[in-house]
Amino acid sequence: MLILTCISVVILMYLHAKLKQKRKQAGIKGWVRTQDLDGRGTQIYRDPKTGITSRPDVVLNDRVIEHKSAEVKDKARRGDVLQLLAEMISAKKDIGELRYPNKKNFEFRINSPKMRSLRGELANINGQMERHLRTHSAPKGRPTRNRCRNCDYRRECSESMAA
Repeated sequence: MLILTCISVVILMYLHAKLKQKRKQAGIKGWVRTQDLDGRGTQIYRDPKTGITSRPDVVLNDRVIEHKSAEVKDKARRGDVLQLLAEMISAKKDIGELRYPNKKNFEFRINSPKMRSLRGELANINGQMERHLRTHSAPKGRPTRNRCRNCDYRRECSESMAA
């Protein structure tokens, strides 16, 4: 019985050390409320006022953190900032961070001029999405050669520009 207890303690210590290592690599400090870094998160946040729903990568007590897979140079991508704003609204957090793999990190506050200016655009996008869901219709595509070349439906699509 003592041996089984010792083995259990060693396994728990190992798992705890691995978790601490992953958190450090992701730059996560503090208490994690929810996470979806592995795509298996189940917590969905919804703001009843706007109808915006999201599943952020990491939600801490005071902030939302979104990890991106593509690198950036000097500034965050507009679409990434819009996504972060939606996540901040739905998770009711005042601070949001975008983290890129090349160690470029950007912090945003919900009431900053930039975020306030994007609220209208986000409301417009959200309204369009709700309308398409309600009418069971898809938005009109914006085909380009590059998009079409990488699309799985390029052979079936009447709008395809793939050669």
